[in-house]
Amino acid sequence: MLVMTPANHGAMLQFVQPEGSGGDAEVSPLFLVDVELDAPAVRVLNSGSVEVPGGEVEFHDMTITPGAFHLRFGDDLYRVMESRVEVGGVSYEWARQGTDVDIVDSTQ
Repeated sequence: MLVMTPANHGAMLQFVQPEGSGGDAEVSPLFLVDVELDAPAVRVLNSGSVEVPGGEVEFHDMTITPGAFHLRFGDDLYRVMESRVEVGGVSYEWARQGTDVDIVDSTQ
């Protein structure tokens, strides 16, 4: 799942696995992206035809749940996989929902 919220100078996005490896929901860091967003948006990543505000799905593979997606926002490619999220060659692990997460500024 992709959750996007308006932020100063762009939007915050976060990926969510409703049922992570331990059975609890898991979340990615918050990523600041250069996308104009007027209202929060939630998208279930379940096919390549999902419309992503300010971005596009470049690749999807649903053969193994929860699937793998490559989403592009501007010049940045977000590789969302069961084990992690990769952006710009940096790998970010999932965290249990409700724990503190990092904020990554992808606009710079």
